[in-house]
Amino acid sequence: MTLGSDNEITLKANSFEVDVEEQADRITKENEFSNGFIASRRNLCFLKTYTIDPVDSMEIDDAISLENHNSGYKVWIHIADPTAFFELNSPIDKEARRRSSTIYLAEHTIPMIPIRISSRLISLCQNKKCPAISVGVLLSDYGEVISFEITRSIIKPRYCLTYDDAEELIELAPHEEEDLYKLSKILDKRRSWREKRGAITLEQPQGRFTVKDSKPQLTVIYPSRSRRLISEAMILMGSVIGEFGSSNDLPLPYRSQLKSSIPSYNDLRYINNVAIRNSAIKLNLKKGYLGSRASHHFSLGLDAYVQFTSPLRRYSDILAHRQIINFTNERKTLTYEQLQCLIEEIDTAQHQAITITRENQYKWLKIWFSNNRDCTWNGYFLRWFKYDEGIALLYLDELAMDIQTKIIFDQDPVFGQKLKVNVQNIEPLVHKIQLANINS
Repeated sequence: MTLGSDNEITLKANSFEVDVEEQADRITKENEFSNGFIASRRNLCFLKTYTIDPVDSMEIDDAISLENHNSGYKVWIHIADPTAFFELNSPIDKEARRRSSTIYLAEHTIPMIPIRISSRLISLCQNKKCPAISVGVLLSDYGEVISFEITRSIIKPRYCLTYDDAEELIELAPHEEEDLYKLSKILDKRRSWREKRGAITLEQPQGRFTVKDSKPQLTVIYPSRSRRLISEAMILMGSVIGEFGSSNDLPLPYRSQLKSSIPSYNDLRYINNVAIRNSAIKLNLKKGYLGSRASHHFSLGLDAYVQFTSPLRRYSDILAHRQIINFTNERKTLTYEQLQCLIEEIDTAQHQAITITRENQYKWLKIWFSNNRDCTWNGYFLRWFKYDEGIALLYLDELAMDIQTKIIFDQDPVFGQKLKVNVQNIEPLVHKIQLANINS
């Protein structure tokens, strides 16, 4: 998949090869599960299960529950199970592997799996019996994993919430609906446990462009307890799968990160803006990487970690699902070498998808600046991107995002230097925006 014209991207967003469409048609028509299929799975429909997603989400691939247990509470994390619907090397599987991930453009989405099965059949929809892979975890009062279980399940989500809905339930904690509040407190302890092991928490507003009526719309997402809850639950799932794989010598697509030398608290205490403080850390973090063998993940504070919770939009998660399912059913699994070859294949495609997304956001950033030439923005200098060409990386407060731009300074700026900028030039035929520092 390569980035071409807007028409080319739109075509790819709305079409799959004939054999993929034919398989999707068959799956759609044969969407009733047999009694034998349901009986082969753990029935977890009795749990009060929540999904929490953005208001416009079409693919719902994770859910959470809380179960009373003799020694406290068991946290359940449920992930949609696409392997129940299509097999390895089937047309849908091959196309998902080729695409490697869903691409979220400002204008539309390019799905990894045909949307009519990913959103309607595989997604964890409200009041529907759904196949899932579920992990139940007992945590200590300090957030350490005491025990866990992994099972293929049938669940029935009771509540389909937005992040705002969930935030209200966590904040108010009504007597009849306390589960999310309790889950939030339990997972806060889990995050504290990770932080004591060196995990780095970087929360800040995040800006992103979407398009409505052919015009860019800026959306800023702010940190919240509901988003923190889901993030920590997904990290917990990934750590449990990673620990299980590592202890059983099981090849999985482990996400790892080498130890990094980051600024100390004393180095950062003078920086008041949280986004700039986070940038000082991020600029020193080593890049994460995928590999078939377990290794430490520095910024998560975990000995082993596997991305497992987005199988509808990331193919490496499907690989992890298949390895776990085959191993627990005593079936043949991929070797380290076989899995590593697949990881390298999809990792290249995933990096290309990231580039497509980044360039698409930059395109609409240029249009945004063109439409707001008379405005000024508060920002901060982060680093030079291409010093000889005068291209720098800045953070703009109002947009809540980092941007690459040409800019001229009277003298070399330092990290975190405050700026006030406006548009000097937009070069439509090349990939460049030029801002002027009006503080100079």
